[in-house]
Amino acid sequence: MIEHEEVKRIADLARIEMDPSQVEQFAGQLEKILNFVSSLDALDVKDIPPMMHASLGGDVFREDIVGTCLDRASALMNAADHNDEQIKVPKTV
Repeated sequence: MIEHEEVKRIADLARIEMDPSQVEQFAGQLEKILNFVSSLDALDVKDIPPMMHASLGGDVFREDIVGTCLDRASALMNAADHNDEQIKVPKTV
């Protein structure tokens, strides 16, 4: 069984405040998760090759096709603040 102090320590590490009822609830949930994960140890996987990715298809890239672009007036049309050439944004330093 997961001890309540362990749940509190994990909550502190994650900077999550928990009341005692939540600690009890999460202790039970963590116990169920750990029991499920330990049940995976019973599986026979010796004939299954290791894999690097869950997807066997590899990377999928689309063809890079040049399309039409907005003209400057259309791009600036909905900007909150702009001059005739650029969108003005607040300084962020």
